[in-house]
Amino acid sequence: MTNDPDFSTQLKLLEYWKKAGGDNFLPGTLSPTDRLVRLDYMQNRLQKFEDQNMALASVFSLARYISPPIGMNSPENPMSAITLWRTVSDHSARTYYFDSAVSPNVFWIDLKKVDLKPGAKTKTLKVSRDNPIVGEVSSQFEEAEPFEFL
Repeated sequence: MTNDPDFSTQLKLLEYWKKAGGDNFLPGTLSPTDRLVRLDYMQNRLQKFEDQNMALASVFSLARYISPPIGMNSPENPMSAITLWRTVSDHSARTYYFDSAVSPNVFWIDLKKVDLKPGAKTKTLKVSRDNPIVGEVSSQFEEAEPFEFL
């Protein structure tokens, strides 16, 4: 995913870089386009893992590789933003993983353990830097009022 330019423009720029080749040079700025080019290049060279933990680790390593770091400041591009969260979903296991940029911990939700049926109670998970969480957290959700959209 990217912010700007729009996705169709990103794909056109990506095609340019695919033709230019990346074995000798990849664009290195923090722009969304450069990050997409580096991600595409690495993703297409990544070993495919059968082991679920190794597959998950490789996906997180790619996400961390292209994430603008905490503390980054770009006066030339004030619209650049640091990455606060990285998420990975494992559709086959129905598990959603979260990696906070301000915590060394990864936590995940086993969606098979969460009531997602129509009419289920609204719940929230309190996540903060002062209260780090780790591991499978489905049981840590608390009842909450539904979010009010503007």
